[in-house]
Amino acid sequence: MSLPDRNNPYNFDEYLEWRENFDYYADDPFIQKVVQHFAGDDWERVDHEAREVSKKASFRWRQMAEAIAYPEKRPYIMHYDGHKHRIDRIVRPLETLQMEKEIFSEALFSEKTSPWLKLVKMFIIYQNGEACVACPITCTEGMVEILKKYADTNETKRILSHCQEGIDGDFAIGAQYLSEI
Repeated sequence: MSLPDRNNPYNFDEYLEWRENFDYYADDPFIQKVVQHFAGDDWERVDHEAREVSKKASFRWRQMAEAIAYPEKRPYIMHYDGHKHRIDRIVRPLETLQMEKEIFSEALFSEKTSPWLKLVKMFIIYQNGEACVACPITCTEGMVEILKKYADTNETKRILSHCQEGIDGDFAIGAQYLSEI
């Protein structure tokens, strides 16, 4: 067995530099060819929007995902306020809230978003792992599909619209469990 050597020149700097500059979509010719082949007549629009969302996911959102990966940034429940009043509030880091708002503002479930565009955007977003957004995206997608089929009251139709098109720039999120936010 070899012992640790503080003079070992091996490090991950080259890989980390590469990763810091890697664009999930623009630097992946395979996924670009897949989009071109399968997206049909819509491929130019999908390609353009994929490049735009990839700039966010590959750099800004990746940095946010890394920041919230530390245990100190995990979501938690605050049971009492400073005056011993029971509040049971879920506390999440600012990066999570910002990333969630930016990602859901991509209108993944909008009637205007083609199925291929939604799929490619989700594929790119998921490159950052769960990051407190992957599960809520999946749950919201399920809720939207159920509401498309069963929304029959003004309230449920408004919830569907809130998930799909947003209200004043705010999009509803269908997360069900604490672990998903």
